[in-house]
Amino acid sequence: MAHAGKRARTETAISRHTASVSHAAANLAEAELGNLGELRALVVGTGEMAELAIDAMVKRGLTEVACINRTYSSASELARKYQGKAYNWYHLPKALKWADVVITATGAPHAVISADDVAEAMQQRRRGQLLFIDIAVPRDVAETVASVDNVILYDIDHLRSAVDESLAHRRACVPDVEAILADEVEEFLEWLHGRRVAPVIVDMRKRAEILAAAELEQTLSKIGDAVPEAMREPLRLMTRRIVNKVLHEATVNLKSHSCRPNSDQCAMRSYVQMLEHERSEFARTMGWDGHEAIQPRIAIDDGQPATVGAAEPTNGTTSQRG
Repeated sequence: MAHAGKRARTETAISRHTASVSHAAANLAEAELGNLGELRALVVGTGEMAELAIDAMVKRGLTEVACINRTYSSASELARKYQGKAYNWYHLPKALKWADVVITATGAPHAVISADDVAEAMQQRRRGQLLFIDIAVPRDVAETVASVDNVILYDIDHLRSAVDESLAHRRACVPDVEAILADEVEEFLEWLHGRRVAPVIVDMRKRAEILAAAELEQTLSKIGDAVPEAMREPLRLMTRRIVNKVLHEATVNLKSHSCRPNSDQCAMRSYVQMLEHERSEFARTMGWDGHEAIQPRIAIDDGQPATVGAAEPTNGTTSQRG
């Protein structure tokens, strides 16, 4: 069903609206500050949420990233994954001075960034606004940080409303996605049921090709040299094409039967009718007794699989088996 998923993503808008807080944070940073490829991002914390936030921003073009954590080794390890740099915690003002956007995602039970920390950094900054996006619960950034000049602060509540809006857009796409899935399921079931009659179709075509080839060779042997060798292969090719055209409708009918209840029995009954006609025509051509020659051995039982075969001619003539 991978194809169904691809169709759902490309033919509907269900994948264009994020339901992730980390992706919502990246979208918000881009909306507030513009192209992430021209910005510097500082991520505070090294847990799963912090890494997801970095990953979301990197996918949107971020190239300059730094990590800071109370445990420097953790910050360094995460920064290396994204070719970034790490700061010791006591270098927080320096890190804030360097950044354009700060994503905070620690597991601390209280705020870890105060208004004083931010004010100190802003006094030394020459890079314009500083955007804080606090995705931690409880909050990592003190509410008073929003009062510092040239600072923008968003917290998890802002992001939740953005995620809720995205989820509403996704829910609106569900009927279209369900319609695509229904189409794909129907197509798959048709393919699956068609495989039930595949052996019957193969056997039918094989037998018809053998009979047609036998008829052609018998005719050519009677004509003899009247048909040059160079013309014989085109005649064989023409015979195969005729068989394909004649059997096309029968093949379509067998496949259509396969999607109905008791499809195996329906398909086999169609095949039996075709074999009965084939038997009588072949016997007539070969000069055999039509009611005894190459009687098809076919058993149809609604509880048992059908078996197909052919008996030897009963009048002493060697049959050409298909």
